Amino acid sequence: MVVAGWGVAAGVPAGGGVKQLWAQLWGNLAIGGAAFVVMGAVFLAINAFGLLRVSAEGEQEGIDIHEHGSPAYHPEPAYMGQGLS
Repeated sequence: MVVAGWGVAAGVPAGGGVKQLWAQLWGNLAIGGAAFVVMGAVFLAINAFGLLRVSAEGEQEGIDIHEHGSPAYHPEPAYMGQGLS
């Protein structure tokens, strides 16, 4: 069903019916499926080059310090691993 003068399909509440609802659902599934497939391929490629994970050293040190040279949180003793003494 087309809204008079606008040239666009009406939604279900405006009388578009189940055919319009199915078209919207199918479109959402198609876009979601395509995004899933493309991003799956991208992540597989990134993983194949070994770029998906941080090194073991970076995990032990903390990624913020390893990548940026300083902690991401306030440098209070509790965050620096020195306790609250």
